[in-house]
Amino acid sequence: MKVRTLTLFLGFAALVVLGATNAGAACAPGQSFSQWDAQTAAFYYSYPGADANTNFGTNGLVGHFWQTGAYASANDGGVCATSSWFKPYGGKWYINGLNGGEGCSELTTGCPTGQMVAMVDTTTLDGTGAKFAIGNATQCFSCGANYYFYSSSWTFRPIPRPRISVANKVGNVVSLNMNFDDVANAFFGPTGTPTSIITGYRLMRAFGTADPGRLPGAYTLVQTLPYAGSAPTITGFAQDCSLAGAGNDVFYGVQMQFDSPAVNGDYVGATTRLKCNSTLANPGQFNPIDKKPKKHA
Repeated sequence: MKVRTLTLFLGFAALVVLGATNAGAACAPGQSFSQWDAQTAAFYYSYPGADANTNFGTNGLVGHFWQTGAYASANDGGVCATSSWFKPYGGKWYINGLNGGEGCSELTTGCPTGQMVAMVDTTTLDGTGAKFAIGNATQCFSCGANYYFYSSSWTFRPIPRPRISVANKVGNVVSLNMNFDDVANAFFGPTGTPTSIITGYRLMRAFGTADPGRLPGAYTLVQTLPYAGSAPTITGFAQDCSLAGAGNDVFYGVQMQFDSPAVNGDYVGATTRLKCNSTLANPGQFNPIDKKPKKHA
């Protein structure tokens, strides 16, 4: 433990030096943001999970930070390397970055003030799903430097898969009910509430014969379901199978929306496949089955 504490203090000293010498014009002097507190030696970690892709970049760990409620004014610029502030340590990970230095100098847009959101998402190793964790911290002017302290450990949570129950099929149109898992436990503060930062489930759709993967560009947006503290539901959603094209099925997934309407997640979570045109010959399979035994006179 003492060795780790010393490492933290040395790391903080390096951040201060970087803030003084390598700060970008947008954020000078540099402002550290971290899951450890150099003054108290308190530190926390992030846990993507054994099933997560922990390589950086496309299909792996991708992170963003921005001024809460003002993404356009101050953010990571979309090109500040996640590896410069989300770092491995002994099989775990932790946030430890600097606005204005260490790979994030002139690359950032503006300089966050007040509060700052940090979010990291990734795919699963098998490529069938995606996970994320997010926090929001208040700027501290009395901590030896201007910085944001994410004072809890993060455990990545799955981006919800749409759960579909098919109500009925008439002609080419299938009427669907959809349910989604709650994502409140993917928010780790310490400032604000899940609903203040996680603001929507973007229902995404793709047509084809195989899962389109995790990148949003392979999908189109169907609608955004506001997140108000409980998992949203959809009742009586109409899917016209003729839109899918001959032989194609429909794949539904969710892309998370944060700090509405500014920031969307990097990935679409696990999909649910609706057998659409491949089952047109047997529309009766979509009808609910009455499993109650019939009474005989």
